[in-house]
Amino acid sequence: MVITPEQEAEFWMTRNCSICGNDLGDDRVRDHDHVTGLFRGAAHNMCNLKYRITWNVPVVFHNLRGYDSHLIMQEIGKFKMNINVVPNNMEKYISFSLGKSLVFIDSIQFMASSLEALVNNLSPEDFKIVGQRWQGEDFDLVRQKGIFPYEYLDSISKLDSEGLPSKDKFYSSLYESEVKDEDYERAQKVWDHFGMKTMRDYHDLYLETDVLLLADVFENFRKTCLENYKLDPAHYISAPSLSWDAFLKQSGEEIELVSDMDMFQFFEKGMRGGFGSKKSLGSDVEGGKPTYVYPQTLKAVIREIIPGNLADHVDPTHPRVYKVNIGDLSNASWPVKKQNKGKK
Repeated sequence: MVITPEQEAEFWMTRNCSICGNDLGDDRVRDHDHVTGLFRGAAHNMCNLKYRITWNVPVVFHNLRGYDSHLIMQEIGKFKMNINVVPNNMEKYISFSLGKSLVFIDSIQFMASSLEALVNNLSPEDFKIVGQRWQGEDFDLVRQKGIFPYEYLDSISKLDSEGLPSKDKFYSSLYESEVKDEDYERAQKVWDHFGMKTMRDYHDLYLETDVLLLADVFENFRKTCLENYKLDPAHYISAPSLSWDAFLKQSGEEIELVSDMDMFQFFEKGMRGGFGSKKSLGSDVEGGKPTYVYPQTLKAVIREIIPGNLADHVDPTHPRVYKVNIGDLSNASWPVKKQNKGKK
């Protein structure tokens, strides 16, 4: 283990475990990187023993579930390796693994936006990977999502066609729209700047930039999660699984096992897929925050808040507008069960 005198002093002065964050006390050991040998910090003995390298290699696709997985699955059966899937349904897979190391995940399960929108959210200094591949004017041209004539390229022979296809060839029947003038002009500039001869040259650059742009997007997402939650999205398959662990880690709470059957059935019957409504957005707030009230499920709570017996007249079939000042109850929530009277 490589440790400097300053790090040795830090080891004895540190009060909290560098892994779990809890108080160290007398239970402290020197945690180090088993690859580089460098000292990482003071940790509990058990935390240090559990802190191991994961040898899985995450393979990230954007919209893997909706598109890429279909192409991969057509050929993946030819490999004599174990295939494990986490299905969304019979045709779509949230994640799947090949053998013991390759784990395919979908970045759109974490960031539900187009790659173009995600790329536009980054600052120039965030493109670390793209910046290693291209610099100067090259970098300025490729750090944006490119355009591609998907429907025009319907045969391998068209890869050998010379010159950038005309603007009408970039029409998308999926979105029923033509490419913007500024985007086509940028594509022409990319073609000329990189000295392209055929569509194969443009195709190869488009694929390379797409992969590296996604790499920068996902690396910045990983950086944000590691800084805020000390959790790495590369070890998860979706935002819900990541956010669940983030909740448990940040709150420090242990979820009690529901062992009472009546209580279990109460929660089970209360599961809903959301509610449908026709909404008109508006605001009329002075010195406070607007509050959303769903009368049908929160009737018992409304009765505690609204003066008089107004809550007894809540009829979900005849929507009304209520102005309610929740006050200190805005951060509270309750499971509510309404006892129906009369015929079921």
